[in-house]
Amino acid sequence: MARSDKRRSKVRIGGLMALMISLVGPSVAWAQVPTTSIHATGTVTTGYDSNIAAVADDDPVTGGPIRAFTIQPAPGIAFFVDTPRVRFGLTAVNTFIFYIGDPGASDLNTTGQAVTAAMAYALSPTEELNLGANWNRFTTNTVTLRGATDTAIQATTGGADSTLNTFAATEAFTKEFTQFLRLVQSAGASFSFDENAAETQQPPFLTLQGSVGPEAILGSHGLALLPSVQWLKPILTDDAAAAEGFAQQEQVIGTLAGRWRWDFDLEWTSELSAGLTTTLTAGQGLGFAPVGAAGVYFTRDAYNAGLTYQRSVTPDVITGQTFTIDAWALQGALPIWEPYDLGFQTSTGFALNSVVSETGDPTQDIDTGLVKTWLVDAAVGWRPPRYPSLEVRYQHFQQFGAPTGQNILPNYDRDVVTLVVSYSYPPQGLALPSGQPRRVDGSDRDRTLYGADERQRSQDRIERQEAAEP
Repeated sequence: MARSDKRRSKVRIGGLMALMISLVGPSVAWAQVPTTSIHATGTVTTGYDSNIAAVADDDPVTGGPIRAFTIQPAPGIAFFVDTPRVRFGLTAVNTFIFYIGDPGASDLNTTGQAVTAAMAYALSPTEELNLGANWNRFTTNTVTLRGATDTAIQATTGGADSTLNTFAATEAFTKEFTQFLRLVQSAGASFSFDENAAETQQPPFLTLQGSVGPEAILGSHGLALLPSVQWLKPILTDDAAAAEGFAQQEQVIGTLAGRWRWDFDLEWTSELSAGLTTTLTAGQGLGFAPVGAAGVYFTRDAYNAGLTYQRSVTPDVITGQTFTIDAWALQGALPIWEPYDLGFQTSTGFALNSVVSETGDPTQDIDTGLVKTWLVDAAVGWRPPRYPSLEVRYQHFQQFGAPTGQNILPNYDRDVVTLVVSYSYPPQGLALPSGQPRRVDGSDRDRTLYGADERQRSQDRIERQEAAEP
C-alpha cells in the first residue's frame, strides 16, 4: 500500500495557539499601534522535517518516518483596537502546507486555519479582565513546530486521517480590594471534534474549567489559595463509538492548591505552589495525585530567563486518560546585537507522563506506563520594526518509554530546521494581550493600558520595596 494511503494524524490541542501567534510576526509595544488598525500579514516557512507524521521507526502503518522538506506560506489579517482602558486584537491565518522529497510526502499536503481574539480590559486601576478565544482547524500532522517549552505527550489516532477542529475560550479576572488583598479568578471552555469521526472513531470532547480564590499581598510576597475544578465530557455518537485503544469516560478533576509568589529583586521573581488533585472517572472511581510548581524568573529589558518545574494533572482527549505530568523547563532570551534587532532565544524541557489511576477497567485498553518527552528549541532572529523579520530555528523532540504493542502513543524522535520570513503591512507592531502579570507588584504589566494613577501606584510599590531592602 502506498504511503499516501497510510497517512497518520497528529491531534494535539496544546501548542496550536502558540503556533498561530508566531505566524503574525514580530511584536512591539502597543503604544506604537494606532487606536484602530488593520494589517495584512504574511509568513513563509521553509525547512526540513525528519518525521512529518510523528511515527516510530517500526510503525506498522507507514513503515517508518517520512522525511521531507516543507514550504508553508501563511497569509493572514490582523485587527487591533487600543485605548487607555481596552486593548483588543483579532488575527486570522490560513496556512498552506507543502511537503517535498519523499514519494509519499506530497500526498500529505494540506491547509490549516487559525483565528485568535484576545482582549485586556482595565475596569478600574485595580481591576483587570482578560478574555481570549480561538478556533483552530488542522489536517494531518501540520504543526511542524511545538511551542518553545511544550513537552506534552503526542497521541495519534492510529493511522486514520484526522481533521481536528478546536474551539476554546478563556477568561481571567483580578480585583484588588485593598493594598493587602486581591481576588484571583479564571475560567475556560473548549470543544473539539474530528471531521472524520466515522473513520477515526474519535468522539467530540467538551471541557470546562474554573478557579477562584483570594491572594494576600504582604510587601513583596503574595500568598494565594486557589481551588479549581475541570470537567471533561466525551460526546459519543454513532460515528464516534468507542474504538479499540481509546477510553472515553467522563471525568471531573478537582484541585486545591496554595501559591506563594515573591519579588525578591526588581529583576527577579519566584513562585512556589503545592496542592492535591482528585480525579473522578466514570466507571473507575477516584484517583489522587499531588500537584505543584516552582519557578524563578529574571527580566531586564531584552534579557529574560526562567527555570521552572510543574507537576500537573491533565486529561488527554485522544487516549481518554488523565495523566500526571512532571515537567522541567529552562528558557532564556538575549539580544545579540540590540541596535540591529538581532536576538537569540533557547529552551529545553523534559517531562514524565503517567496515568493517574489504572484500575483495570475493560475500556482502558492502553497501558501507557511512564511516557517521557524531551524538547530542545533554539532560534536566532532579526526583527526590525518596519522590515520583514527573519528567524532560523532548530527543534528536537523525542518521545520514549511508551509500551510496545500499541501505536496510540508512539516512541519517536523528530528534528525540524526552519527559516521563517514574516511581514505585516502597514508595518506596525502586532501583539495580542498577554494576560495577567507574573510579578506580585504588577510591574511587568503593560503600562500603556493604565492611566497615570495606576503607573504611580505601581511606582510607589517599587519604591516601598527598595526602601525595605537592608
